[in-house]
Amino acid sequence: MPLRKAAGLLLIRADGKFLLQHRDEKARRFPLYWGFFGGGINNSETPEQAMIRETKEELGINVVDYQLALEQNFSDDFDPQGKKWIFTAPFEKQTPITLNEGQGMDWFLTEDLENLMIIPHDKKAIADIVGTRLPLEDPEATRGVDQNPATR
Repeated sequence: MPLRKAAGLLLIRADGKFLLQHRDEKARRFPLYWGFFGGGINNSETPEQAMIRETKEELGINVVDYQLALEQNFSDDFDPQGKKWIFTAPFEKQTPITLNEGQGMDWFLTEDLENLMIIPHDKKAIADIVGTRLPLEDPEATRGVDQNPATR
């Protein structure tokens, strides 16, 4: 089975809240879960280019001030082998955003995620990026997750 490559973005406000997407029932992977904005990397793209493209498609914004926060190897019921590059960027409240994909979006703090139905490897990545350990609802939920902090 081929390796799935994806890029995601975690927009972070000055108050520490970060933006997540509520996936709709039509999502091919993890329908109705919360997770990062982002998606698959096309053959001709770098992870950075994919994150910029996906952010423009899904939120209507151009991200320019960002950094690579984490590289994550994962496996789940949808993708036996995957690698995800997760970027962070500061969010200015005056920047207009438009939800173009999914059924919703909202701003969260890490303590808000405990009972949220969130993609398991995204939940672990958020905990590692933000620096707070979150309780995982199921030890099998992070099966095959290997995370390496990255710097840019």
